[in-house]
Amino acid sequence: MKTNLYNQCKTFPILNGFLIIFLLAGCSTTEEINYRGEGEYWEAFLMLRFEDDSFNGTEKFQISYKGELEDLSEISSLEYSFETIDGTTRSRVTETYSKDTYPQTVNFTYTGLASGDMRGEESVIVIIKWDEFKESFELK
Repeated sequence: MKTNLYNQCKTFPILNGFLIIFLLAGCSTTEEINYRGEGEYWEAFLMLRFEDDSFNGTEKFQISYKGELEDLSEISSLEYSFETIDGTTRSRVTETYSKDTYPQTVNFTYTGLASGDMRGEESVIVIIKWDEFKESFELK
């Protein structure tokens, strides 16, 4: 009987340690804000992620062409950006192509830093330019 009680008391600090770690891990918070939208030719997704009330976070900005890859095989440039409703540009990506190098996919992704002042935005505007074409639409 003495040995059994000793073994129970020995495992109690280990279980208690796991419980404390579990509770502390549960205290960290992640805020994730997602925006989606589409236009006639493109659709876009923007994810902003902020950890533990920090001002800066990360962003993942993805656009997808709704047509066929072959439609993009002749383009020489692609520029995509998003801006807040007040017109402040947040991220802009420019890609250039030659006849030997052209897009290999209809999905284009940018990952970078996000500013905390984006937290209050209800929507953003996406602007996509490819050669002489331009499309803009709202993400909510």
